[in-house]
Amino acid sequence: MCQEELPNQHQRKYYRFRYSSQFYGGIVTADVVGCNLRCVYCWSQKTAWHPRKGAWYSANQVVKALLELAKKHKCHRMRLSGGEPTLCKEHLLAVLQQIPDDILFILETNGTLLSGSSYIQELEGVPYPPYVRVSLKAGRSLFTKVTGAPIDLFNAQLHTIKLLQQSTLRFNVAIMAEFFTSLEISELKTVITPKQLEIEQLILYPFIREKLKARGLI
Repeated sequence: MCQEELPNQHQRKYYRFRYSSQFYGGIVTADVVGCNLRCVYCWSQKTAWHPRKGAWYSANQVVKALLELAKKHKCHRMRLSGGEPTLCKEHLLAVLQQIPDDILFILETNGTLLSGSSYIQELEGVPYPPYVRVSLKAGRSLFTKVTGAPIDLFNAQLHTIKLLQQSTLRFNVAIMAEFFTSLEISELKTVITPKQLEIEQLILYPFIREKLKARGLI
């Protein structure tokens, strides 16, 4: 899903480029292939989880496609979504290096990979740093059952929030409240401000409902 070893190419697989008026007041999106979590309610799991899906794009090609879409729809917001954008760091940084000053780039991420020592600093170092939206997929009590990942990655998410608070980046935290206890939400509110907390809407597509039932979550 990443081809960082090619000199100055930093390619990544994408399966779709699109415009949506439903989110952020209108935004253009490049949907990536690849994620390090396996969230049971992921709407894009049929494409984002499969390395054979999509096609290879260089950072230059991605930016060109997004800017063309933005111009067509008179839009000034863009993002990478679908899978986990931070998986291919050099590719992401190469994309961000080319974002013009009249575009707000929203980095949607589960935050697990931003907990490293320098990743956030490198995001701060691009000409026009992104707005970071960290999506917490479940509270501590259900994290592994919902995501299929070890609890260490939940702790990494919390560390990322701490690092973001110490950085110059603007950010917010989104949660899927159905998978948090009231106590876990209260504890989170002691770490971030109410304005930084966003409640995501769980969309129960038929295949999502079946997967939730299979894991004993509904």
